[in-house]
Amino acid sequence: AGWARSNYRIIGIGDTADMLVQAAYGGRDTRTIFLTKLPLGKYDFISNLPSNSFKALKQEIKQQFGVVGRPEMIETNVLFLKVKQPNAPGLKPTKTHDRSSSSGGLSGEYQFVNEPVSAVANLAEDSFRIPVIDQTGLKRNFDVDLKWDGQNDPHHENLKQAMLDQLGLELVTGTAPVEMLVVEKAK
Repeated sequence: AGWARSNYRIIGIGDTADMLVQAAYGGRDTRTIFLTKLPLGKYDFISNLPSNSFKALKQEIKQQFGVVGRPEMIETNVLFLKVKQPNAPGLKPTKTHDRSSSSGGLSGEYQFVNEPVSAVANLAEDSFRIPVIDQTGLKRNFDVDLKWDGQNDPHHENLKQAMLDQLGLELVTGTAPVEMLVVEKAK
């Protein structure tokens, strides 16, 4: 299961209805609130129009599932990503000077090349299942090879410690307004 987008086109294979809605509206699990149930099952889709592909996909979702999405700012629990140790050894300014970038990882390892620090925030958000707000102020791109013991780490404390030790970045709990995708029945 999964989906991919390129320019203004999108394709998905074996996606659940909630994944399809998030793909169409640009949502994430951690930033989506479903006020209504969606049907079970898996869906394949292609939205490949020369223009307005996402608009057409949203319209089809409204017709098929009877739901629409809308953005709303909601005060919620978050983690703030902050710099605790400047110039940490694992956060290396990129040596790549073209526009290419890459990222990937396995359990207990994550690498990226020529990516902003928001890539670390995204990893943390996906791991901790809570919105992560980047407050590092770091504007340049970095190369990172982050490693931690991911085997027996159900609460991701090893990841949190590796981010601090290797990247000099800490996660601080708090609350903040976050733009959420609210999915509700269409009127």
